[in-house]
Amino acid sequence: MGRIVAIGGGELDTTHKINKYIVGMTEKKNPNMLFVRIIMREEKS
Repeated sequence: MGRIVAIGGGELDTTHKINKYIVGMTEKKNPNMLFVRIIMREEKS
């Protein structure tokens, strides 16, 4: 059965340790990965 791992916050270049751990969970030589970037802005009041 497959796994879905979701994390929030951070950037790919600042979350290297957790990214490496998640990729290692696949136990595959060339795992697939999807990065969805969501840009949010705070409204000015």
